[in-house]
Amino acid sequence: MRRTHVEITADRMAATARRRLTEDLARMREDAGVSMAALARAAGVPPSFVWRIFQGDERPSFETYARLAAVRGADLTSRCYPSTGPAIRDRHQARIAAGLLRQLTARWRPLREVGVRRPVRGWIDVALHEARDHVVVATEIESEISRLEQQVRWSIAKAEALPS
Repeated sequence: MRRTHVEITADRMAATARRRLTEDLARMREDAGVSMAALARAAGVPPSFVWRIFQGDERPSFETYARLAAVRGADLTSRCYPSTGPAIRDRHQARIAAGLLRQLTARWRPLREVGVRRPVRGWIDVALHEARDHVVVATEIESEISRLEQQVRWSIAKAEALPS
């Protein structure tokens, strides 16, 4: 069965978060000179399971991470940060983009789905580049805007990230 882009992205994000948590816990354990077995006993987690966590072979629950962190007196937090828009595109977007591109003169070079990385991550639907005057126009295409302020903030952040 083929996985969706959202599933792949979510799995990658979860793996990164687990790896970072495990690295943080390992560093705190090593700094304190505590063995994995002692950490496991204090957290009420089987030592073999803790060993597999630190080897990257297990996907522990958030509660298990919280227990291991609590033993070291560490705070455990998790946050969702808004990014530059949803991965879901509406069915009208492609037709709107095609209509825009048909109106361009030869001096404009269109770039579709331009990725930006810093300081925000996301995609600009269409960027128009005009080489002679060194102009770039970032274009977000929406057929329905439910939160205008949010769309404007995302568009500005992505446009400012274009050099990335």
